[in-house]
Amino acid sequence: MTAKRLPKCDCLNHCGDDPWLDKGKARHCDDFKAREKAAALVEIIAWKLPADAMPDDDIVVLGFFDDIEEGEPVWPCLHVDNQWLIADGFPTNPPKAWAPMPGGPRNTPWMIVRSRP
Repeated sequence: MTAKRLPKCDCLNHCGDDPWLDKGKARHCDDFKAREKAAALVEIIAWKLPADAMPDDDIVVLGFFDDIEEGEPVWPCLHVDNQWLIADGFPTNPPKAWAPMPGGPRNTPWMIVRSRP
């Protein structure tokens, strides 16, 4: 099993790049563990313009609608037979941009179970 290279830690032992971690002879400090836990909650959303790319039919994506007068500008939606629908099935105008649905936090029990063969 190959250990991933983690960011360098600022503790006195520099546990982020300690080679003894791979051998099980050292442990990460609490500050390093807290930063890794916080990093698992960050996910980058890559928006796409409908003119550049379209999602596969019947796949729920995030749609950005900047012309909404009330409410939130981001909604789950899907593209079916040349028609955009909000995820509850109502027709809508095309979004200004769309993105694949985020996967959720890493290193959670759900993601661990999901990644097993």
